[in-house]
Amino acid sequence: MIPTNESYELKEVKSLIKALIISNKGGMPINKIDDEYHCQTGDFIPYLRLGFTSLYDMLRNFNGIRTERNELGDVVYRVVDLGRMAHIDDLVRKQKDEVIRPDRKRKDRLTRLNNNQPQPPKKAKNTHPAFNNFISEGEDSAYESTAYDDDNQSPIRIEDPPRDLLHVHEPLMNGQQLIGDDFFLQLAIRNLRRPIWRKARKN
Repeated sequence: MIPTNESYELKEVKSLIKALIISNKGGMPINKIDDEYHCQTGDFIPYLRLGFTSLYDMLRNFNGIRTERNELGDVVYRVVDLGRMAHIDDLVRKQKDEVIRPDRKRKDRLTRLNNNQPQPPKKAKNTHPAFNNFISEGEDSAYESTAYDDDNQSPIRIEDPPRDLLHVHEPLMNGQQLIGDDFFLQLAIRNLRRPIWRKARKN
């Protein structure tokens, strides 16, 4: 239903709606128009009282207002018949686009929270020569056997597997039990370059 005679209230509502749309650079979606109107007046747009079935119906019958899609593809309302509001529209168009800046307070708060979180314990660095001086096959660096000659004065012992599997202490290197399989043992034999002897099996 379109009112035959435009009332004073309708003129005031139309003027305010146009001003709200113009003040928003890039147009304004219909739900934001109603929200902004409520923020300014404390009431929502009284389209029913003015004789319209919906807010969409009301805006559709306003001369000088049209719908179009913005850069994001959303349907927005724009004022095409500016009249006395042309200078306002010109000022709004010259405004810089709003830049969303990070909230410094929030960033500082998150930093403090992260600093207060318990940190996982750091793994102790293994200082054993077998780990710190290990050389892989793919590396072209020269091997320095003197790094072991000063500290390792005893040869590598390779003994037969003990019969008591509850107490296994072989293979041994410098009095320490090695952890690993035959591959690790072969690496130790190759890289340490120490004399090797095998303990004879007891009869």
